[in-house]
This record gives sequence, structure tokens and C-alpha cells, in this order.
Amino acid sequence: MKTKINSTTAASATNPMKCPICNKTMIEIVYGVPNSELWKKAKQKKAFIGGCCVFEHSPRFHCYNCRKSFSEDLKTSIDENDDWLLLCD
Repeated sequence: MKTKINSTTAASATNPMKCPICNKTMIEIVYGVPNSELWKKAKQKKAFIGGCCVFEHSPRFHCYNCRKSFSEDLKTSIDENDDWLLLCD
């Protein structure tokens, strides 16, 4: 299920990306074939594995608190359990 968000936030090394819903720190989504180190980080919630395929509208950030993944501009989100291809509608 897509959710429209009316907020944008700039991320930097000193100003991490904050979730527009809960204001918790989000992490960037990692795409590609994960190695054992990445799996370990994902289990510790220090990384979020996005899968092997990257599409134009693939989510860029993930909030473990809200369990949502967000587009780069934070205007579109998708629930953790939904099909990510819905972002391409």
C-alpha cells in the first residue's frame, strides 16, 4: 500500500535522514547480492537489504520503527511486507 508523504528532509553525514512519520533515523537501502557481512548488519538493523534488482522508483531509505521504505524525496512510502513493484504504478 502506497502512502503519500508531504515532507522532504535532506540527509548528510552530520544530519541523518529522519522518518517523516516517526522522526526516527532511517538507513539507506542496499541493493545487490548480499554477502555474509551485510546479512549480519541487516539482522542488527544496521542495514536493510532491498534485493538484487533496482528500478527507477525503488525505495532509497528504510525506517525499522515504522516498517516502511521511502522514495528518495520521501513523498512515497511502501510497507515492509508489500510488493515493492507497486511504486512503479
